[in-house]
Amino acid sequence: MIRERIGTERAEFVPFNCVADFYIVNTCTVTEKSDRRSRSLIRKAKRINPFASIIVTGCYVERDYELIKSKFPDVLLLFNNQKKDIAKYVIGEKSINQKSKEGIDSFSGRTRAFVKIQDGCDAFCSYCIIPYVRNKIVSRNYSDIVEEVKRLVVNGYKEIVLVGICLGKYQWGKIKLAGLIKRVAKIKDLERIRLSSIEPQDINLEILEIMGGCSKVCDHLHLPLQSGDAWILKKMGRRYSLSQYEEIVYSLREKVPDIGISTDIITGFPGEESENFQKGIDFIKKIAFCRMHVFKFSERKGTLASQFKERVKPEVIKERSNKLMQLNKTLQNNFIQQFKGKIKKVLIEKEKNGFFTGFTGNYIKVKVASNKGVEANCLLDVKIVGIEKEYAKGEIISSLMR
Repeated sequence: MIRERIGTERAEFVPFNCVADFYIVNTCTVTEKSDRRSRSLIRKAKRINPFASIIVTGCYVERDYELIKSKFPDVLLLFNNQKKDIAKYVIGEKSINQKSKEGIDSFSGRTRAFVKIQDGCDAFCSYCIIPYVRNKIVSRNYSDIVEEVKRLVVNGYKEIVLVGICLGKYQWGKIKLAGLIKRVAKIKDLERIRLSSIEPQDINLEILEIMGGCSKVCDHLHLPLQSGDAWILKKMGRRYSLSQYEEIVYSLREKVPDIGISTDIITGFPGEESENFQKGIDFIKKIAFCRMHVFKFSERKGTLASQFKERVKPEVIKERSNKLMQLNKTLQNNFIQQFKGKIKKVLIEKEKNGFFTGFTGNYIKVKVASNKGVEANCLLDVKIVGIEKEYAKGEIISSLMR
């Protein structure tokens, strides 16, 4: 959005590690690690160009404005999550691109374009800081979203990823998420619609029907579980039980047999004993995810979990995290193995060292040998022939389109 409002004719946009007049650091505060990363980027910008103007924005600013200001007194300006005024500050209000629209026309360095449709969360899970900095749920006008997707498709994007903090809470008037997907699916030349992370309790009959009935919707969903132990899940304040989660997964697989279901897992939550951890492992194996994102518990001051006295030792958390990451490799390989010998459509994203890589609709990362006439953003028919680390090895059967 900032890029669109400034306009490329008014400024040259460069990678963060290049010398620039302005550096914009868009922060995250979901974990202590993300806080450290944000601070590191601010320091990096000052090292690259000590005379540059640094603008810091995002959730970390919302949560800890005074702390950032005290640590970095020479930071030019701090913006909260309302980022529209940043462009005015960089180039002046009179220079703002008057033709700028609601949304974007391109997504730099990507063959997939990410379209934000919703913001905010009011779930207040006991470990999560996000509702404290973004608790107002706001959905975008569906017609603005549709127009943005149309522009992106005209500019060559074949896959659109719909994103939001609580994607399943999208609603504009009477139009909810399923209704929006139906409207986006009608856009000519759009090949794929991918949904980002969606809460399990937001999977309803309409979502199930469109997942199973619309060929443009990717057969992959990211359903955060967070813990496979019932007691820990309850302490986390999650809004579903393990049996409900399992039923949702069963329903999805019934509608979409090849679906890949990925998830988030937190280990080291206060009070997590070895028995809780093992129960979690058992449930994860039962669900048989296609992949997991593993997080170590990170205390966020002000959340309910920060008041819990039981603490898991750091070395134990590290050991459990390593076990989960090893399990993740096994899950990925098991999922890929199901499709050995089958032909899947792969959207090529990049080429490196004589190989192309891309993803299937159900989010298998595929590696194929470079082939004359094939380039990034090609949609290919690929036969899965084996496994190599986290990749599926594939053979190109045909090029569907450029």
